[in-house]
Amino acid sequence: MELILDALRKVVQYSRTDKAAFIKSVQELLASQQTDDVKKQKKRLAACKKRAADLETLFKKIYEDNALGKLPDKRYEAFANDYGQEQDAIETEIAELETAVERHADGSGRAKHFIELVNRYTEFTELTVPMIHEFIEKIIVHERDRKGSIDTTQTVEIHFNFIGEFVVPAPEADPVLTAEQEEERRKKEATKDRLHQNYLKRKANGKQKAWEESYNEKRKARYAEKKAALFAEGATLGANVLAPVPLPVNE
Repeated sequence: MELILDALRKVVQYSRTDKAAFIKSVQELLASQQTDDVKKQKKRLAACKKRAADLETLFKKIYEDNALGKLPDKRYEAFANDYGQEQDAIETEIAELETAVERHADGSGRAKHFIELVNRYTEFTELTVPMIHEFIEKIIVHERDRKGSIDTTQTVEIHFNFIGEFVVPAPEADPVLTAEQEEERRKKEATKDRLHQNYLKRKANGKQKAWEESYNEKRKARYAEKKAALFAEGATLGANVLAPVPLPVNE
């Protein structure tokens, strides 16, 4: 939720600070996405049309074979039924693909819809369910870069409705500061690599498994203690609530 809220705030802030640059970035993103999408759709469209032509040829062949007595009526009907169903499905897919290719010829409509949506939420302090439904298409959580490492990175993709994954362009940084940050990043990565290699060695020689079993036992014991303490606290509170209240004595 924090990642989504942060991403939305950055997008909204970017659109308000420099609307022209925001629109240009969205349109460029759509253009790059549409290039890949249209290529896939055109390739699939060509394959569907070829299969439709093949089915037409097969229909003619089984018809001729049946007419010449080479193919029994029962077999002909079975083939014709199967080919007919596939032909109907192919024709439906061809129509959908042709519509999609035509629609992707101009992505300005999708950019416009997203920009209008952003303009409706120029001010917000928290994330609401309606906002999630309106803004978010899907969220993809990738595997951790280093399994078993406590300190590691994990990519989370936030895909917005209409435009897909959108990352606000980073501002130009000071070269000196960037070099210092890069050196700090390199040191952290080296430390992560060393710790991860140690983890892999412990896992290979069985020490990691023994440590995990010991840790799990300690964790269960701590959980049991906390649970018992909560039950004891609840029992005490319940006893206080249910204790009889002394009635005032009339003098």
